[in-house]
Amino acid sequence: MQHIPVIWRGLASNVRTYSGFSRIRRVVKVAFSDKYLFYTNVTISLTLSSVGDGMEQMYELYTGEIEEYDPKRNMHMAFSGIGVGILCHHWYKILDRFIIGKSYDMVVKKLLLDQLIFSPIMIVTFFGSLAIFEKEPFSDFKKEVRDKFITLYRAEWMVWP
Repeated sequence: MQHIPVIWRGLASNVRTYSGFSRIRRVVKVAFSDKYLFYTNVTISLTLSSVGDGMEQMYELYTGEIEEYDPKRNMHMAFSGIGVGILCHHWYKILDRFIIGKSYDMVVKKLLLDQLIFSPIMIVTFFGSLAIFEKEPFSDFKKEVRDKFITLYRAEWMVWP
């Protein structure tokens, strides 16, 4: 596996010769190519996790739930996003390998497998990755899963399909 700076340098050199909108289109095409897809997926997951937590913390500051922004919490969410990105990348590659096609039936099959099999695994993995950073990882992990699993799983069924 190449080092990430070398990979991103290669990506940047591939898009340097283009200008304007065609440059953006080229960046997207290269970033989502098979060569860079893994890094793109992990970067998107890390970014969404970090930005999402940042927005949540801003809301909590506004409502008075917290007194100050917690960069450590945001870093933990970003690291969790890395794990989620890695697992999701490989899961969707597996789905694409075994369920071939883009018809309505194939999309429904992928969606059901994703929700019934992978979603519970990801929720537990998400709470586990956050618990690693806590003082008492195992008890915090059990409490998070017990308190929030059903709510999060229901929300995924409402949002994702």
